[in-house]
Amino acid sequence: MPSVQEKSPNNRAKLINLSSLVGLIIPFGGIIMPLILTHKTKDPKTKEIGKDIISIQILLAAVLSLFMIISPFIQHLSGIRFPLFLIPLISLLGVKLFIIIRNGISLNQNNTLHIKLKTNFL
Repeated sequence: MPSVQEKSPNNRAKLINLSSLVGLIIPFGGIIMPLILTHKTKDPKTKEIGKDIISIQILLAAVLSLFMIISPFIQHLSGIRFPLFLIPLISLLGVKLFIIIRNGISLNQNNTLHIKLKTNFL
């Protein structure tokens, strides 16, 4: 039974990481779902991992929002006919997907996050 209890917090951390995928479909879903799951977690190590995941998602959402706001102005000033907002949208969604997959692999192997911020927003 001890092995089940030891793996349980790691499984919760994996679930928090995977819940960030909601952000690929629902705007700010990559912040809200992990925040709910982290709040319901009782294990302090899993809570810390959840806070690191949420911090990354907040940063990515802020950068994406900023690019989505300024891209129409850049498009208008440069005269580009291609919808410029698609470039940062697809790029940052790809970065988000890469980070989630890379952190998921790291959680499986080391029980830690590979990609995390030095400072925590929460």
